[in-house]
Amino acid sequence: MGHAVSMLSFPEKMDKKRIQAECDEWGDYNCDPYERGGHCGGLQAYINFTSRIFDSYDEAYDYLATTTGYYRQTAVRYKKYPESKPTKVLEDKRKKVNKYDHLLLELQKPHYKDVKQATVKCKCCGSSLATKYCGSSYNNNCPVCRTDLRPESILEKQRKYKSIIKETEKEIKEEVKKINKKNESKAELYWMVCCEVHC
Repeated sequence: MGHAVSMLSFPEKMDKKRIQAECDEWGDYNCDPYERGGHCGGLQAYINFTSRIFDSYDEAYDYLATTTGYYRQTAVRYKKYPESKPTKVLEDKRKKVNKYDHLLLELQKPHYKDVKQATVKCKCCGSSLATKYCGSSYNNNCPVCRTDLRPESILEKQRKYKSIIKETEKEIKEEVKKINKKNESKAELYWMVCCEVHC
């Protein structure tokens, strides 16, 4: 039992009845008909088409993500910009994110696999673990208490990389905004509907 949520997009000029029908179809496929007495019934509510307009897909998505939990079936509009050639600054920032993503993945590898020491002691529960099983029966977390076994220096490096990625992704969003501003006259409006059903 839970909530199934999806953000569906449609051109602004599409008829609202058709948008409702397509969202109801999504509701039929994602609901729990058993809880509805064997019937699907789509979203079981009319979509609330608001007057809000956002500058990008991401901004609309982030806003609608705050409306979930109450089956509000809210719709907002967002600007969809034509594909444009990425600037050198944007490409460099994306490369930077890819580089640190890769470094983070490297840190996720089993830290104590193939080391000379025979055991590693968990700092939290005190369990002594054979390093020869690192990478098979456990990776970087204690199998008893789930605490990360890696040294603080590695965990600090991981935090640093995540911080760099987060900051660079913010910079990417700002750079994309600058590019979009130049293409604003060519932007098309789309509806984004936050569809939510109980499943």
